[in-house]
Amino acid sequence: AYVLEEAVKEGHVEGLSSLENATVVIQGFGNAGFNIANILHSEYGCRIVGISDSGGGVYDPEGRA
Repeated sequence: AYVLEEAVKEGHVEGLSSLENATVVIQGFGNAGFNIANILHSEYGCRIVGISDSGGGVYDPEGRA
């Protein structure tokens, strides 16, 4: 989450000025993907609308908690 947060702060993520309450999709849901999803949701209030891995994916425009 630190690298993503710094990239956003430095303006390297077009159209996003903060992670607070951002809408996100997670690609890869192993240990790293699972943990970043938890951090983005619990610490930044992000709405996770999609998750995918090599076996497929799920999408819900309302997001999942």
